[in-house]
Amino acid sequence: MKGSKFKIRITIWFSAALFIMCLLMGAVIVSLYRLKMENSVLDNLQVVIDECAKMIDGEPELQQILRESEIATADNSGFLQDDVFLMIYREDKSRACGLFLYEELDSLPFDDRQLQKIEIDHAGFWLYDRYIDAEEGGLWIRGLQYSAAEMGDILYTLRDVFLVFPFVLILALLGGYWLAGRFLRPVAQISRTAEEIRQNGDLAKRIEIKDTGDEISALARTFNAMFHRLEKNFEAERKFASNASHELRTPVSVILAQCEYALSDTDDTEELKEALEVVQRQGYRMSQLIETLLILTRIEQDTGYYPLEKVNVSELTEDVCRDRRLSAERGITMETEIKTGVTAEINPQLFRLMLDNLLQNAYRYGRENGWIKVILSEKESGIVLKVADNGMGIGEKDLPHIWERFYRADNSRRKKGMGLGLSLVQQIVQYHQGRITVSSTAGEGTEFRIIFEKVRDEK
Repeated sequence: MKGSKFKIRITIWFSAALFIMCLLMGAVIVSLYRLKMENSVLDNLQVVIDECAKMIDGEPELQQILRESEIATADNSGFLQDDVFLMIYREDKSRACGLFLYEELDSLPFDDRQLQKIEIDHAGFWLYDRYIDAEEGGLWIRGLQYSAAEMGDILYTLRDVFLVFPFVLILALLGGYWLAGRFLRPVAQISRTAEEIRQNGDLAKRIEIKDTGDEISALARTFNAMFHRLEKNFEAERKFASNASHELRTPVSVILAQCEYALSDTDDTEELKEALEVVQRQGYRMSQLIETLLILTRIEQDTGYYPLEKVNVSELTEDVCRDRRLSAERGITMETEIKTGVTAEINPQLFRLMLDNLLQNAYRYGRENGWIKVILSEKESGIVLKVADNGMGIGEKDLPHIWERFYRADNSRRKKGMGLGLSLVQQIVQYHQGRITVSSTAGEGTEFRIIFEKVRDEK
C-alpha cells in the first residue's frame, strides 16, 4: 500500500538505528569490562606478590632456607594463589622454589616493583617482580598472571545476551511499526481531509486533531489557516463577481440603449451629443464602481497590497479636509479641530479614501447652508476621529443596514451614489483593526466616530 511506505521506512530506520546502537553498546561494554579486568588483574598480582614479599622479608630463617635449600623441584602446588603463579629466585637468578611453568621466564630481566606485559605461546601475561634485600644475599619474588583472566566468563555472558538480541530486534520492529502508525495517524487524517476538500470543494471544512503543541498539530493549524484564507479569497471573488454583475447591469443596459438610439433613431447632432453624454456618465459610474469593488476585494483578501506605515495623521487629515473644502456645495461650511503631531500605523491611501467618503456623504446628505465638523484627538484608548454634520440624518430602521453593500435608505435614493461608500469605510477601519460607531437622528444629523490604536514612542 502506498500509504504505508513511509511508515515502513520509519520502522526500518528506527530498527537499524537500534541495532547499531546495541552493537556499539556491546563493544563499549566489552572494552570497559576488559579494562576493568586488566586493572583487577594488575591489582591482584601486585597485592599477592607484595604480601609474599612482606612475609618472607619478616622471616630471616625462611630466607636462609630459600638461599640454601634445593626445593625447586618439590611439590610447588602451594605457589598458586589467586590465579598468580609464584616463583622465587636467588641473588644470582637461579631458581629457589615455585611454579616454573615456562623456561623463558628465567632469561627475562628482573625489575623491582615494575609491571611487564609479556607473551608466551601466543598467550598474554603480566609479570611483576619484588626484590628482598638481605645481608647474606637477596631474593627475587616473581609473579605471573594471565592478562585475560576471567575474560571467558564475560564473553560467555555476552554471548547469551546476543542470543536474545534477535528477539529484541523483532520486538523493536513490531513496536516501531506500531508507533510509526500511531505518530503518522494525524498526518493521514490531514491527507484525508485535504482530499475531501479537493473532491467536494468545501473550503469551510477544517482538520480536527488534538492540539498537542507538536509539529503535527502545527501543520494542521497551518493547513486550517490556508483553507481559511482560500475560503476568504474565494468568497471575496464571489462577492465581487456577484456585486459587479448586479450593479453593472443597469449602466450597461443604459449604454446599449443609448447606442441603439443614436445609431438608428436620430440624425440630430444635439441628440447624438446627449446620448454620448449619457454613455460617458454611465462609463464613469462603471469605472468608479469597478475601482471601489477592487479596493474592497483587496482589503478582504489582505494580500499586503496596502502596507501600513507610521504616518502623521494630523497632517493627512488636514490635507483631505482642505481638498474637500475646494469642492464645497450648497453653502455647507466645514469646521476642523485637529490636534497636531498625532501619528499612527496606517495606510495613507486607505485613510484618505475613508475620510473622503465620510466627507462626501456629509456634503451629499447635508443641509443647505449647514455645517460639517471634523475632530481629531488623542486619548488613552487611541486616536479618535469624528465626522459630524447637521444634515438629513439616518432613520432608525435604516441604521443597522448602512454598512451593507449597495444598501440605500429610502430618503437617500434621490441622491447620486452607489451604496458602497460606508461599506468601504467599515472595511478600511477593520483593516486597521480599529472601531467605528455611528449615532444619528433623522432630520438632525449624523456623527461617525472612529478609533485607531496610536503609535507608542519607542524607548
